[in-house]
Amino acid sequence: MAYNDTWARQIVSDEQYVAIPDDLRRIYERDAGAGFASSSMLIYCPRTDRWRSYLSEKLIYLREKSLYYIERADQGLIRRVFDAKNIYALEAGHILLDSWITIAGRDGDQSDMVIIYFNRTVYKAFERIITMLRAYALGLDFPAPFDNRLSTVLEKKNFKYMNYARDLIFQAENPIACYVYQKAISKKAFKIFNVSLTNDHVALLSKDEVIHLSEGRKMIERYGIVKTFYIRRHMDRSEYSEDEESGNLQITLSAGLFKRVLYFDPVNKRDAIALIKRI
Repeated sequence: MAYNDTWARQIVSDEQYVAIPDDLRRIYERDAGAGFASSSMLIYCPRTDRWRSYLSEKLIYLREKSLYYIERADQGLIRRVFDAKNIYALEAGHILLDSWITIAGRDGDQSDMVIIYFNRTVYKAFERIITMLRAYALGLDFPAPFDNRLSTVLEKKNFKYMNYARDLIFQAENPIACYVYQKAISKKAFKIFNVSLTNDHVALLSKDEVIHLSEGRKMIERYGIVKTFYIRRHMDRSEYSEDEESGNLQITLSAGLFKRVLYFDPVNKRDAIALIKRI
């Protein structure tokens, strides 16, 4: 496949490998103990413009159940290492051509989080990294078989989510402890306009994870999907509150530096509270 020079790319050949800047290659070889190895899931992200800012140059690779992240920042090269057992939360999302993954966890003895933006052309490679890290964080081997019962449950509720739920939950997680499907919620702005509070989303509790499948909040975000995975043993205490006027429930899920807010209407409030109390 031909790549634009500014796109992130998975390194799959010696020719691509030698094109990586020397200082980044040296760090990789020091960690890997050798030259290019396809088993490392090596991804190179050139510096490129994004909207009115730029994305810094990065090298990401997976080795021995740890994610290595090298970034060329203004202050020099920054290196982070996330061991799978110290990962708190993971996210993979794409909206139109804009894609990203988020890794939150502990690097050494302190909490840290990285967000990596990239062109959707290589989304499958980044999503594979998230899936591998999830499996390792849960103590599973990779590849691990998936359980597709949630897909069957969502078949009559949301066809789009039914498809995305097919490879979402590992069989070893003993799904599904409980789940809540919430349709889009709007709120009044200036007593005239309806503003999107949240698009359709699903919150799921399994034995080892809290999983959130969503379209985001804004209208344009309906053209994408966001998969968020919280490792239950690393989650902080979750909080919830109720809007007195609308009766909508607001739940805050957090794990280390990673936080997300979920909204549920009065119809789903009881189930959502039951789910949050079981975490």
